[in-house]
Amino acid sequence: MSVLRIAGRTPAELGMIVTGRSQRPGLPSTRDNLLAIPGRNGAMDFGADMEPRLFSLDCAIISRNHIELQHRIETFMRLLVDSYGRPRTVELVFEAHPDRVYNVRYSGAMPIDRIAGHGRFMLPLTAYEPYALGVEQLWEQTVVTSPRAFTIQSAGDIRTEPVIELTNTGNTTITSFRIQNEYEIDQG
Repeated sequence: MSVLRIAGRTPAELGMIVTGRSQRPGLPSTRDNLLAIPGRNGAMDFGADMEPRLFSLDCAIISRNHIELQHRIETFMRLLVDSYGRPRTVELVFEAHPDRVYNVRYSGAMPIDRIAGHGRFMLPLTAYEPYALGVEQLWEQTVVTSPRAFTIQSAGDIRTEPVIELTNTGNTTITSFRIQNEYEIDQG
């Protein structure tokens, strides 16, 4: 698993490497919605939701000496916190999917093993929105006559609320209209 960018910068630009020991879960943990009823075996199942996605990146910074190492560590840490010293949300992009972005935040602890000019650490990042965001695609359709129906298909695999924008370019005032947004029901 190679990281392409963290906070808009490549690991090479940051003077570090991300090793293959990093952990990138296939799916985040679930938050099961159950209700245990006293005197009844089992539980009532009300479905499940996804928890935040946790990443643990095995990182190393290699420099000429301990002074340069400290400087590189401090430069990297400034990317992860805002001007108030609080963890900030940054983008995380992997080489396998350069068109997908996770919005992550430093979360946890990060002790650094230092030997001369070498520093190694596990970088804990959390994506509180557990799914990657894709490149925004804008679909534009001009409606010339009314009523007219058309289908917009997406290549994505997660339902997303559409953004529908209507623009009246004519001289006639539009007094009423109806937008109907339907989803196909899962059969699984």
